[in-house]
Amino acid sequence: MIDISNPEAYEYNNAVHFTSPEALASSDISAKAHIEGGVTVGADARIGYGVGTDVYGKSEFGLGQGGQHQENAFIGKGVVLGDNVTVGEGSHLEGNRELGDGTVIHDRAFLGGAGEVGSDVRIGRDSYVEADYIGPGTVVEQESRVRKGARIGKGAYIGPDTLIDEDAVVGNNSKVGRVMGKSQATPSYHGESGKKTEDRKYGEKYNTIIAEGARLGDNVRVHSGAVVGGSVVLNSDAMIGPGARVTGKSKVGSRAKVMRDAVVGNFSQLGPDALVDEGAVIHGVKLGGGGVVLKGSQVRDKEIPPMHQSSFDGTNVVPIS
Repeated sequence: MIDISNPEAYEYNNAVHFTSPEALASSDISAKAHIEGGVTVGADARIGYGVGTDVYGKSEFGLGQGGQHQENAFIGKGVVLGDNVTVGEGSHLEGNRELGDGTVIHDRAFLGGAGEVGSDVRIGRDSYVEADYIGPGTVVEQESRVRKGARIGKGAYIGPDTLIDEDAVVGNNSKVGRVMGKSQATPSYHGESGKKTEDRKYGEKYNTIIAEGARLGDNVRVHSGAVVGGSVVLNSDAMIGPGARVTGKSKVGSRAKVMRDAVVGNFSQLGPDALVDEGAVIHGVKLGGGGVVLKGSQVRDKEIPPMHQSSFDGTNVVPIS
């Protein structure tokens, strides 16, 4: 607890507006943490100490146990912390940020920009987050990047080593990238992909990419190693398999599936419940609701009626029996 008889505590008291005397008494701020004036802190805050676990509950990544990075937490002017917020060792918070109750910022994470971070959010170690909005209960795993203008809904999950680019939207309860931990495990299609793709804008490599301006509806699942290109639209309950690529401003309908290592590009449109099977490649294709592009097919500039399937050579379209 903060010892108000300690001169260092008065320094923090001058820099920090506590929401109540109880908040001051119940908060625990490292004497080495740097907090600028104009910061607001609620009750039971814990600032500047190693969190001790990563966001999925394993202790091996905790700082304060011989880790190499021992920098102290920094909280900049204008940041507002709700009750029971934890800010890990070496983390950096700045901008006009309001963090909801129970939120945890893990060690060495960066949280900048402006906007609301909901209650019970988890920001993983070594991540870099500038999103305009993060809904309550959302998890951003370690070493991920969420750029300015992005918005992430409530209960979403952003897996490790994932990029959510500028102005992208991830809907409520959607999951992107590799899911960590048994409690959050989601069944995958033939396992996850460990490959990385280079972000063309900055040359950085990530396991999973949601590019600038992409829109993901609610309950969308994008598996690890996948790339969702700029301005692509994935409607609710769509699934993009491991290593798949959806680019070229394509649109994927509700409950449609793009399976492992498949490619959808060049303004393709998939209707509701459509399926592009493993390794298939389509460009400029309009695939009707319930339609199927078979495994390994290559189809270009074709319209496939609802409830029809394409053959492997991409020339024949037959009804689904």
